[in-house]
Amino acid sequence: GVFAVLINEKQLGYMYVTDIGDDNWVEVIYDKHLGAKGWVQTEDKFQFLPWISFYNMYGRKYGLKLLKEAPAEVNDLHSSTEEKSQIVGTINMPKKINLTAIKGNWALVSVYDLDKTPKTGYVRWKGDNGVKYYFPDIK
Repeated sequence: GVFAVLINEKQLGYMYVTDIGDDNWVEVIYDKHLGAKGWVQTEDKFQFLPWISFYNMYGRKYGLKLLKEAPAEVNDLHSSTEEKSQIVGTINMPKKINLTAIKGNWALVSVYDLDKTPKTGYVRWKGDNGVKYYFPDIK
């Protein structure tokens, strides 16, 4: 039930921000079950990143992975960042998902599927409600 995750080997930690205060302070959830929150000062911009910066930094470096709870339609590769755009492919069993760019809720990716077919297109990396479907594949 804890939102905070620490990967010592990579010197990475994750927390959800629920409020932004003055003088670089943010409120974070550190225990999901208890709803426990606390305030953290975020002066170092490389220790505390917005989602877009986090994905651009680590998603480009390590690639992306599809999260288990993601709906099936986020496997579709689109020709543009529009919901009604042409579907140019589908991610089936990806060996590697390389992130090229993020534009809003969409990510331009190149995928090498298990069938050894390279595919490129836009996927929804997060929903309009903020739910993440893809996450940097940090190992």
